[in-house]
Amino acid sequence: MASIADLIEQHREFLLQRYLEEASRLPSARDVQPQDVLDNLPEYLDSLIALFREQHREPDPIRRRMEETHLGLRLRLGYTREDVTAEFVLLGQLLSQLLESLPPDQQPPPEDTQRLFAELQAAREHTVYLFGIKSRPRPLPSPASRYCTSMRSACASPSRPPTWGRGTWIP
Repeated sequence: MASIADLIEQHREFLLQRYLEEASRLPSARDVQPQDVLDNLPEYLDSLIALFREQHREPDPIRRRMEETHLGLRLRLGYTREDVTAEFVLLGQLLSQLLESLPPDQQPPPEDTQRLFAELQAAREHTVYLFGIKSRPRPLPSPASRYCTSMRSACASPSRPPTWGRGTWIP
């Protein structure tokens, strides 16, 4: 019976190649360089290997930072939320195909497989949450906040007359 860590490690290059082929077909990835399509996936796979070797049960802050870094690049490249989540789905599909291709006696324990897909689901949900925060447009300042800003700037430099309204400023 193989471990998840061993399987990912043994098939790492195959997973990276297949991911590159499939992820390059996403609409947002049309003019994206191959190294940007892969982004930090090699390191992410390494973190999954470490997760299953060390049997950590807690969310790994390094893996979460990788997800956040990945999302930052995706936003700069103009990816949609659907394409970002499709990348996690794609990784899950590739890992699932790998596991299904194994004879039953070489498959990892079911609880490890469930844990792997739970980790990918958590990563996808975390990314969707972050995508909503980072891509949300900032609201325009209200007239009241513009007034307060004008007042603050007027108070900060009393030698300069304020510029609000049409009336004449009287010292």
